[in-house]
Amino acid sequence: CRENQVAAGVIKKLWKLMDDAGDYSFNKSHAVAYALIAYQTAWLKANYPVEYMAATISSVMSTKDKVPFYVDVCSRMGIEVLPPDVNESGSDFRVVDTRIRFGLSAVKNVGAKVIDSIIETREATGPFTSIFDFCRRVDSQQLKKNALESLIKCGALDSTGATRKGMLAVMAQALSMGSQSQKDSLLGQGSIFDLAEAGGSHEVHDPGIPAAEFSSQEFSRLEKETLGIFISGHPLIGLEGEIARYGALTIKGLQEVRDKMTVTVIGMVGKVKRLTTKKGDPMAFVNLEDLEGGTEVVVFSDLYNQCKDLLVEDEVVVVKGRADLKGVDEEGNREVKIIATEISGFVRQGGDGGGPSNDEVVQLSLDHGEFDPGILGDMRDLCKSYPGCTPVVVNMMTTDGVRKLKLGQQVQPAAEFLSRIEGLAGIQGVSLSRAGVPV
Repeated sequence: CRENQVAAGVIKKLWKLMDDAGDYSFNKSHAVAYALIAYQTAWLKANYPVEYMAATISSVMSTKDKVPFYVDVCSRMGIEVLPPDVNESGSDFRVVDTRIRFGLSAVKNVGAKVIDSIIETREATGPFTSIFDFCRRVDSQQLKKNALESLIKCGALDSTGATRKGMLAVMAQALSMGSQSQKDSLLGQGSIFDLAEAGGSHEVHDPGIPAAEFSSQEFSRLEKETLGIFISGHPLIGLEGEIARYGALTIKGLQEVRDKMTVTVIGMVGKVKRLTTKKGDPMAFVNLEDLEGGTEVVVFSDLYNQCKDLLVEDEVVVVKGRADLKGVDEEGNREVKIIATEISGFVRQGGDGGGPSNDEVVQLSLDHGEFDPGILGDMRDLCKSYPGCTPVVVNMMTTDGVRKLKLGQQVQPAAEFLSRIEGLAGIQGVSLSRAGVPV
């Protein structure tokens, strides 16, 4: 009761401070203007949600980290966001039927001049039919290698019917042929086909394009590289239930935590800034991202040495640590960092329990007659270097049969870990099993 009274008193004082400040720092004319804009945008979002979200995303394209956030909002609203397309996209995000088409301005390395050339050429002479046709018709002075590469990687030329991997393989050839074709036209130099009889016709036969294609994982990586977002499918989509079983917060959920509170967050590793402390020890600042946003994770030296192999871009990790509230940004959001205490690889779980229910087990076989007690300490030390969610079980062969010992330290059963632990003297065998069945 005493705590409630104190809290009520604090709230009352805060309200009086805000009420008094409102009389002079936020005048009525200002408030009316804000209220009108709030009403107008709410009405547009309710009645024209697709158009409203297309305009909203276009307004934040210069702030690349805002685009993924609003694209995720579209997904939750049931609005499909399509990848860029040289035959359909404008410079900004635009509405196509009841969906939103990605704007070409959001593609990395693609500037305004080449976008203008793409749109003007398409509107004047029709859609592009192949990468060779695209390079022949778009201004070669504006279409540089890095721009074309980004357009291919993000899927903007998929509508021509060729594979992304195949188009990347012939990209240099297409650029060279397109540039030469445009130079010949400027010089008025005809080709052998121009010598054909009047009224005759000919077809242009482009070189073949390989049919091989990237894997779905590579698709996602290339889209993230060029758009800053996964369009074909975010690696975390579909894992929400499993993530919830860890008791993990979303990054958006960090807005609600108290300073110094212990939290667990599961996300993908973004940019990693590695540096050395004044003492010469390595550490890192890691951008951790999920479906709702991103936050910074501080990894100090002791932990860094244990988990540095997991700090790789696009790796999905489980981060446990202490929330560090730094203040409020210009948009009113709390700036919360995580001081990491544990980082492990995310392992897909099974079951419907109330927490992680990993059914994988690392099985180690030892012979009691040849057992050196020092091996147990070596095993524990090695396990600490690969923290994760998979239990380690030692099967000790004795004269009375097999006895099982479960180590306290759970691991991430990477191939390197399995190889290293198998190399310890006295280990008879190592296997990774699921419910008793070898994996």
